[in-house]
Amino acid sequence: MKIVLKFDKNDENILINMNSFLINKRFDDDEMIHYMIYALFGVSIFEDTLLKNSYYIPAERSIFTKDKTIISKRIQNKIAFSKNQEDFALSLFNLNGDEKGQFYDLACSFEKELSGGHIVLEKDGLFNNVKYLDFNENIKVSPKLLSTSLNEMAAIILYLKYILKEDDLLIIEEPEAHLHPKNQRILVKYLAEAINKGLNVLITTHSDYVIHQFNNLIRLGNLTSDEIFKLNYDENNVLNFKDVSIYHFKEQSKYSFVPEKIEVNNTGFTEDNFSKITEELYEESIDIINF
Repeated sequence: MKIVLKFDKNDENILINMNSFLINKRFDDDEMIHYMIYALFGVSIFEDTLLKNSYYIPAERSIFTKDKTIISKRIQNKIAFSKNQEDFALSLFNLNGDEKGQFYDLACSFEKELSGGHIVLEKDGLFNNVKYLDFNENIKVSPKLLSTSLNEMAAIILYLKYILKEDDLLIIEEPEAHLHPKNQRILVKYLAEAINKGLNVLITTHSDYVIHQFNNLIRLGNLTSDEIFKLNYDENNVLNFKDVSIYHFKEQSKYSFVPEKIEVNNTGFTEDNFSKITEELYEESIDIINF
């Protein structure tokens, strides 16, 4: 049995889709009443979560900042992408660049440290043009001329600038895509600051750098303000370990993975999956040298 819950267009009312109850089985009136009660009960249990806006940024995202014609190509069936990517693209192209969001200043600091410039929006017909403003040269650059890494970050920056607000849920698939390790660390630092300012963040990652940076931000909680400052951080970057949950999706069989919760405390957490590969590489290098 599956209950589908979604919001109306104004994001104010929860709509319960009961269609799944009517597939492959006929319910008598008593059964349907029971299922409706279960559905309403489920809504009451998860009310806090359901009332939050959630936003999903897919792993394949740079193309949507490079090519504003991608929507028209999709309408003409010249290109195919998932419903999640479609929703993501439309949200980007319809942003109102005149309305600053709650995390606008944070996003500006992030992009400045990341690249030394700003991601800006220009209205062009129905959709927005995404441009990069270089501070040093004082010129605007098309995303087509930018590195893939900056195009990957553009979507996250724009969401922080114009969409996200306190208590929202931001889901990012592979935030480290195409990022130099140094920039992965910068990204994690600003995600932590956004979390401390009320944003909920859920990420999937294959990056050892991302994991280690989150670990260090948790460990900062054991230091004084002066010690934190000497390490080029501030208190906004410190993560409370009680606010962090980590799961390793462990392979159970060829096509089955089970989430395994990793313990987190004030000293951080131990993640054996990546460290095991590092050890294997090191041991292999020693074997090669000794041959």
